[in-house]
Amino acid sequence: MGDFFSVHCKRVNLYFKRMVFPRANRLFLILLFASVFYFYCTRIPGYGIAHRVILIGADGVTAEGMEKAGMMNLKRIMSEGAYTMAAFGIESSQKAPIWATILCGAGPEQHSVDSNDWTITQRSFEPTDMDYDGYFPNIIYLVHERKRRGRCGIFYDWPGLINLVNLYYLNAYEPTTSMDVTLKKAMPFILQEEPVFAFLYLGHADEMRITYGAQSPQYIDALKQVDAKLGVLMNELRTNNINDYTHILIVSGHGGTVLHRDGKSSPELVYPWIAWGSGIRQNHRIQSEVHLYDTAATIAHLFGLQQPPSWIGRPVNEIFKSK
Repeated sequence: MGDFFSVHCKRVNLYFKRMVFPRANRLFLILLFASVFYFYCTRIPGYGIAHRVILIGADGVTAEGMEKAGMMNLKRIMSEGAYTMAAFGIESSQKAPIWATILCGAGPEQHSVDSNDWTITQRSFEPTDMDYDGYFPNIIYLVHERKRRGRCGIFYDWPGLINLVNLYYLNAYEPTTSMDVTLKKAMPFILQEEPVFAFLYLGHADEMRITYGAQSPQYIDALKQVDAKLGVLMNELRTNNINDYTHILIVSGHGGTVLHRDGKSSPELVYPWIAWGSGIRQNHRIQSEVHLYDTAATIAHLFGLQQPPSWIGRPVNEIFKSK
């Protein structure tokens, strides 16, 4: 909220300077505006309530797979939070464009990541907005720039993920070879270094889906393993008493098909999208439309940060309890 507040106070001050108010009166009016604005922002559900956000990329988890695998830990998180099984993605089925969309609050047309071969030096076109190093400004950039004392880290078992992120904004980034190692590397960072933002990418289920198929025993077993890791994470948060000021978003990068009310299905890719934490509605199935690029916008809202104008995502306001 401080970022949004300071920008608008400067605008109000400039406006009053152009008028004929004496300096003392101008200061009074600015303070009056600040009070009204602060009251307004504190009435916005979910705005600026997060101390820490953990984004979990449970790649390959689908609604159909959840039912077959059981996934009781994930279902418990859903019962304690807000969720949809039908968040809309993008046309691409490649990992890099999908996860760039989740992190960037925008689609490939904006962030320019259009294939798994994308790198900052090898891209088909330039993004619509760039930081100093040519990357589209994603949620990690936003947290680093607006929360100067906040630490950020990512832990991932898909090597291509790191190409999407400007390393300058990271305090920790750990490539791993398995979910076990990912969690083992991430937990000390989360529990001891108290980061503002952590991103855990778990790609095992998606790899099994690609290799053996969505109906295979290997894929279902992989989903059970993902669920077990989610259980370990939640238990660690509760044991160390940091769950009360931690918000978690769980997003899948590859989903299922849309089932319409008339019983017919369409080939649109849809994704599980789950939010959990203080101030989040419990056991609430989201009724409004959710897109993957809304993920970064929702995280920015939780932190009370004004999102860049180049983002097309919007906070999923339905998930928040009314004040």
